[in-house]
Amino acid sequence: MTQLTQQILEDHMLMADPLKAKWMEEYMRGKFAFLGVQAPYRKEWFKGFWAENKNEIIQDYPALLNDLWHSDFREMQMVGLDILIKIQRKLTEEDITLLEDLITTKSWWDTVDMIASNSVAALLKKFDSLYEKYPIKWIQNKNIWLQRTAIIFQLKYKDEVNEDLLYDFILQTKDSKEFFIEKAAGWALRQYSKFNKQSVQNFIRSHPDLANLTVREGSKYLKR
Repeated sequence: MTQLTQQILEDHMLMADPLKAKWMEEYMRGKFAFLGVQAPYRKEWFKGFWAENKNEIIQDYPALLNDLWHSDFREMQMVGLDILIKIQRKLTEEDITLLEDLITTKSWWDTVDMIASNSVAALLKKFDSLYEKYPIKWIQNKNIWLQRTAIIFQLKYKDEVNEDLLYDFILQTKDSKEFFIEKAAGWALRQYSKFNKQSVQNFIRSHPDLANLTVREGSKYLKR
């Protein structure tokens, strides 16, 4: 454990609230242990922590993120997400493997969606070599969280979404029967419909075998 990881853990233990921890664990279906530090308190703490340790964090972020992701408490992964946002512009082409590890370790929507729509999205947009290789690799992987990442990484691309890629990925996984894949497809369609309503409408109409959840989620803005 790095010295910074130890400091993060000790600081959060001082802010711990067992009653809130119980509620947070129930909300996350008992998948993770919590200290009971809610997001507003964590984010306020993080401002000072970042200001004091910025240079050290940037210098050794892979080791720090690895430590945080292997901590027993979910708040530690949340701090990791806060760090990823801060260092996003400093991520290198080689960091794609780090992001893959974070996506597939202690995977759940709260970490995967943030990584996919922010850090992964930024890296794939910045490096053509990654964009041409990794989304296709992920959609063909049996890991549902890598598949979900491939489907939703363009959420913030607005009108620059590669719709051929998006539609292809949705069709490749339409028989998944996995809630998080069906939901991801609908979310991606709904978001893209803000910028190309007709295209999404045509896609949904042309594929009546899409999952009901995907259609329901993807059609929300089409009815307006």
